[in-house]
Amino acid sequence: MAPGIDSQIALPDGRALGYRELGDPQGKPVLFFHGWPGSRIQVDYFTGAATPGVRLIGVDRLGTGLSDFKPGSRLLDWPDDIAVLADSLGLGRFAVLAWLGGGAFALAYAHRIPERLTVCGLIAGKGPPELNIPYL
Repeated sequence: MAPGIDSQIALPDGRALGYRELGDPQGKPVLFFHGWPGSRIQVDYFTGAATPGVRLIGVDRLGTGLSDFKPGSRLLDWPDDIAVLADSLGLGRFAVLAWLGGGAFALAYAHRIPERLTVCGLIAGKGPPELNIPYL
């Protein structure tokens, strides 16, 4: 498998959101939410899942990797950023997969924008650590 391709998009408020793509560019999209601590590059652990027909996209959370921090951000703000990313990548419906501390972020997306999800999967999901931001 070729190494992941790292990129960024500009969000409407001017922040950058970083992500890494692996797998089949024409495949079914799966957005991966990394654990804590971590970054988009944790998607590389799942290259075995990037079989023909699967497009894996690891996303950096706010203030991590290639993504800018947003002061005052809340967990339920995350789905709006992901919707912008999905739109910029031309994704209508997609799956989300989260590992460890990314679980809360996947569930926030499933709660806020379920109509765009095909599947929401958690691997050893656990609640977010104390990050000095309100979560709800």
